[in-house]
This record gives sequence, C-alpha cells and structure tokens, in this order.
Amino acid sequence: MVQFWNKKKPLPPAEHEDLRSSEMQEAIAQWEDIFSGRPDWATPKHPDTLNLASAATRYLTRLTCAELSVQCRGSARAARIGEVMERQVLPQFSAAMQQAMAGGCVVWKPYVADGNISVEWLRADEFYPIEQSPDGRVTAAVFLEHRRFGERDYLRLETHRPTKDGGYEILQQAFEDENGAPGKPVSLYDIPAWRELVPHVKAEHVEAPLFAVLRMPFANTVDGSAQPVSLYASAVSTLRDLDRLYGDYRFEFSSARRKLILREDALRLRADGSAILPQEEGAADVYLPLDFGTEGAPFGDYTPAIREAQYREGIHELLRLYELQTGVSPGTFSLDEGGKAITATEVLSKDRKTYYTVHEMQQQGKEALKDLAAAIDAMLSLYRLAPSGKWELCVEFGDSVFEDTATEFERRRQLVELGMRPELLLAWYFKTTEEDAAAMLHQTKGEDNGSIDMDAGTAPRMDRGAAADPHAGAGGAGHSESAARRDAGGEAQKSGGGSPERSDRGGI
Repeated sequence: MVQFWNKKKPLPPAEHEDLRSSEMQEAIAQWEDIFSGRPDWATPKHPDTLNLASAATRYLTRLTCAELSVQCRGSARAARIGEVMERQVLPQFSAAMQQAMAGGCVVWKPYVADGNISVEWLRADEFYPIEQSPDGRVTAAVFLEHRRFGERDYLRLETHRPTKDGGYEILQQAFEDENGAPGKPVSLYDIPAWRELVPHVKAEHVEAPLFAVLRMPFANTVDGSAQPVSLYASAVSTLRDLDRLYGDYRFEFSSARRKLILREDALRLRADGSAILPQEEGAADVYLPLDFGTEGAPFGDYTPAIREAQYREGIHELLRLYELQTGVSPGTFSLDEGGKAITATEVLSKDRKTYYTVHEMQQQGKEALKDLAAAIDAMLSLYRLAPSGKWELCVEFGDSVFEDTATEFERRRQLVELGMRPELLLAWYFKTTEEDAAAMLHQTKGEDNGSIDMDAGTAPRMDRGAAADPHAGAGGAGHSESAARRDAGGEAQKSGGGSPERSDRGGI
C-alpha cells in the first residue's frame, strides 16, 4: 500500500542528524573544489592549477569502466530492470564513478517520470546520510536540491528513511535558502518546478532503500569514521605543492626571457622626455633602460640560465609521492613517456598496484549496481510497471587492460586436458554462467566423446550471438558476478485501489 498526504500544506521541519562530522563536511567541500579546479590554495602569485585530481580520476575511471557490461536475466521483470540499466545507468556510469573518486561517493536515485523509471545521481555534497547499518551501508538519507525562483533561492530536502513499523517513507520539504541552509519553510506548491511533488509518501513491503550509494573503498583518514573518502584524500598537500611548484616552473621560463640593457641616450624620447622602449614598438625582447654613464657600449645582453632540470626533478618527486598516496603504480603520472615496447606480461607486472586499486573500485561498483537494481525492482512493484518475476543481475567490468589473456587461456586449456570441466573454461572465456556454458558445450559435442577440439592457444569456436574478443578480460576484476537474485513479490497498490496517479522525482 502507498499513502499520500496533502500537497499544499508544508510539513513541519524534520529533525535530521547528519552522520558526517564537521571535519568530513569540510573535507568533502575541499575535495569537490579541487576536482572543479578551484583549490583553496590559489593565490595571485599561483592562480592556476594542474588539476591533477581531475586527470587522475579520469585516468582511473577509464581503466575501471572501459569494459563494463550489465545484464539482467530471468523474467519480464528482469528485462525491464535491464532496460533501465541500459538506458539510464550505463551512459552515466563513468561520470558517476569519476565523481565518486573525487568526493568519496555518489548516490543513485531512481524515480518515476511519464510512466517510466529514470535514474539520477548526486554528488557527495548533494546528500547526507542520517542512518546507516553497522557495516557502514547507508539506510536513510536526505537529498538536497537548490533552485532559484524569482528573486529568491530555495532549498528542497527529500528524506528517505525506513519506518518503525517496517515500511518506508519519503518526505519532501521546501525552504528559503539561507546561504545553503534551510530557512523559512515554504510550500512545494509555490515553486513551479516542485509543484507536482507529494510532501509525504509512505509505502509498505519495501525491504531496501530506494537509492544506492557508490562509495570508494579507501580508509577514512579525515576523522576515522566509516564515511567514504576521496581517492586523493591523503594527497591534498601534495596537490597543493605540485600546483605551486609548477607555477614557479612556468615563471622560470617567462622571467628568463632575453633582456637587453640600454643606455638611455640609445633610445628615442617622447615629447615629455620619457624613453620609448623597443618592445612598445613590437620588438620581441625585453629592454631595460639604465643610466650607467657615457662610457662603454650603449647596450648589453642579459640572459639568465633556466633551472629546468632542478624544477623537473622536484615535480617528479612530488608526482612519485602522489602515485604512492593514490595507490597507482610508479611512473603512472610521470612527465616522461617511455618509448620501449613491452609485453603484456610486463604490463601486468608493472601495473599490478594500479590493478589492485582498480579492482577494489570495481567491486564497489558491482555492489552499488546490485543495490540500484533492487531499488528499481521495488519501484517497478510500487508503481506496477512490470509483472512480478525473478531476476539475476550479472555485472562484468573486464580487465584486459591488465591481464595477459592469451597466456591465461592457454593455461586453462591445459587444465581442461588434465581433467578440468570444459564448461568452466567456456564460462570464463565468454563471461557467462556455468549453465549457459554447459548448454554451449552441448551444442558443440562430437559424436565420439563429446569433447571440445581446440588447438593450443586457439579460442573455442561457437556462435553466441556475437564474436568474443580473445583478449577481453581474464580473471581478477573481470570475473562475472551474479548478484541480487530475488523474487519481486506482491505489488503495492495505492490506498483505495489502483496505482499512483501522479509520478514525480521525489515520491514513490
């Protein structure tokens, strides 16, 4: 059952306690500013930034998400969940992953619009947790939206939380925005963009939050809590030093321009007696007029030496420290690109540290997608948008960037020759379940012994709808995960029968 309350009467202010400490709130704001290219250490002397935070998160996002695929199987309900994932989640996933690396987490929130499920994601500074389980999973949260209407700014708070009787409720509240904090309560109906939202919705039989948090796996070095932290939480001072040193490095070149020192009597004069410098007439060099008497040459050359090597070595030292602090392999952010060709096995060995960091983030991505699928499943039941049915979410990230797939395939092929079940090889190679692999094997059985005929190093030949890439992910982070098997049971109905008449972003 879903219950709705009066739309035009504002709710009294709800009392919420942000589980994040003031230190965490300040740290999140700083991480977001750094990511956006607005660090708090920018000064008139050092106004620019390398924005290495953005570059590093973009690089790791590419490694993490380059081969992401999501499939949902099992029923018509599964097909609908898969369609929402394909249409609403996957196109945004890389951007959300990069933002999660920057701020420590993002939250995915499904909502109903025009009879379909849509999904939005919010940054770490656009929501705050108010309840969490002992393992740190957020079970209740408040989502923020700022909007300007007329001459005033307004703030909307959308609260998701379980109720004491085992239900689930969503509260919608609007306030005048007082420097980012809630001020005087106002009616949602008075703000055109929020007019269709329902202030209070309560539902039964909702077992999981109607949102999913994608969080980073790194230990909290800010306040020691269970709250997730940024990829570069431990590297803020290093990013500051890099920006300042790089600013000095650039200034070294601009200040070392060739200079000619002239006697004043070597310059043309204006009517008021002031000297006309050659660079004012388009000359490239810098000229400095000095009064050093009438003896000696009328000009002299001054070209200071550029301390490039010293600055580059200093930048390299800071980059190596940044690599250590962000968990990537040495040389990842080096200014020098080596041109020596290396084998896939050498890449795997060289980038092992980066691989482990990427693998941890992929595992967090799988958990977030599983939770999001459960939230979408609940929304489909509450709005009666798909028939009930079992579903299974399969998430595959792939890791061919790191793994020597050809060598791994040969190793597993030899294990098959020694007696390992061949469907295990097929399941790994085609990134599918053992059941599907067994069916594929059944189609290729010979009349004599039912074995697969494979030459050494050659992939099995079979049609599975699309040709598989022999280098597309092997082991580690690339193993397929079957997640979230569940039966979407009884569909909730609006009080009085039927489904809810109005869809909105904030209500169930």
